[in-house]
Amino acid sequence: MPKKMKDYLGDSVYAEETEFGEIQLTTDNGEGASNTIIMDQYVLAAFDHFRARLNGIRALAALRDGGWTLYPKSSDDVGNFVEDLDVIQTLIGSAQYESMRHDGEWYIRRSE
Repeated sequence: MPKKMKDYLGDSVYAEETEFGEIQLTTDNGEGASNTIIMDQYVLAAFDHFRARLNGIRALAALRDGGWTLYPKSSDDVGNFVEDLDVIQTLIGSAQYESMRHDGEWYIRRSE
């Protein structure tokens, strides 16, 4: 049986895969795990939706300035970037926006 992979995420938080393929988060300050969260497909979907809303709100605030704004998320997360843009469009109503990728980063602005 292969050894379980357990990654340190920071701030005493560790992540590993359960036997059912879910992500298990634990906190451990050196005296053993004290908290456990199982991130099943439903919790992960809800967390992704929360991140999309949060990033959308941050980008919406930046869009008010009118210029190109660095989008506050990893450029490797392209699938969720498209979802975020849908959230932004919902938040700003009928206003149009443009997006571009430059030097590995995403930028957005309100269309004129």
